[in-house]
Amino acid sequence: MKQILTAMNNPKINEQLQKEKSIKVIGKDIPYKEGILEILEKNKNINYIFISEKLDGEIDFLDLLKKIKNINNKIKLIIILNKKNNILENKIKKININNIYYKNKINKKLLINIINNNLTINKKNKIFKIKKEKINLLKKKINNKIIKKENNKKIILITGGNKIGKTTITLILAYYLSQEKYKTAIIDCNFKNLDLTKAIKIKKNSENRELQEYKINDKLFLFYNIKINFLNNVVNKIKKNFDYIIIENNINNKEIIKIADYIFFIIKPEIKNIKEVYFKYIKNFYNKKEKLFIIINNFENNKISLKIISKIFNQKMIKYKIKYNLIYKKIKNDFYKNKKILNNKYLKKEFKKILLKIKNN
Repeated sequence: MKQILTAMNNPKINEQLQKEKSIKVIGKDIPYKEGILEILEKNKNINYIFISEKLDGEIDFLDLLKKIKNINNKIKLIIILNKKNNILENKIKKININNIYYKNKINKKLLINIINNNLTINKKNKIFKIKKEKINLLKKKINNKIIKKENNKKIILITGGNKIGKTTITLILAYYLSQEKYKTAIIDCNFKNLDLTKAIKIKKNSENRELQEYKINDKLFLFYNIKINFLNNVVNKIKKNFDYIIIENNINNKEIIKIADYIFFIIKPEIKNIKEVYFKYIKNFYNKKEKLFIIINNFENNKISLKIISKIFNQKMIKYKIKYNLIYKKIKNDFYKNKKILNNKYLKKEFKKILLKIKNN
């Protein structure tokens, strides 16, 4: 139990402190300087003395502090000044006393905190360090969120042969992501055909071979006129500004496969096409099978059985099948005219699994 002596010209606080069980208050609030020295001669176990500069007595205030330290240098002296006094404070600090407070700030709670070492002036650096640590911790949390957000940015490759449905699936997927407030970029790497620009009815300038950007809506943008050699540069340039980047390209580019987080390989539900895709491309071309997913486009139960497809592909790779539907077929012909169609319950249901896969990983 810590023993304290008060000489603050404040008997009321002294009485309040005496009710505390964790400390022992020696006597009443001492009203004069010499009284402190008398008690110290008898009691060597006092831990704290709270002293006001306005105590009565013949001894000079600074001399009193020096005498206390000579009697017992282990005692912690807490000085209470009536008001700000830089000259006196500097003199007090020169005799290695740094715990200085002002009368208008003194209350029972503060004194208890001082006694329990929760708050003292000489702890200022420590308190500052704690605050600094908290700030650094907060910054770290913010940075982790930013990093996490950066890690959540996904690059999706929609690929497959010609006339297989890549453009339609790309547009639907990108539109649904943008409707869920994800900022999404479509990159059209099909430099010869530019099917995406045709679907969105962009009037392209055949002479302009530079990278072009087109705003479809507030959350959805199309980038086109991109040469394969410059794809990485384009992706690195825009990825900070987008949550998702969807690249539409044919199946024979290793550089795109490397940067993609997901590869959605579109196939027709025809045995000839499936065998060609598997033996020509997937078996030898794709190393990381864990990021490869097969989408069977225009799937109909009476065309081909999933069991037959399973014998050709690994069962785990057959994830999604999109059924043939006239509504779905219309979208590619004119994306703008048929944007309302994209709110169709049938299409949303068909693409729900794909969206969940992308967002939850």
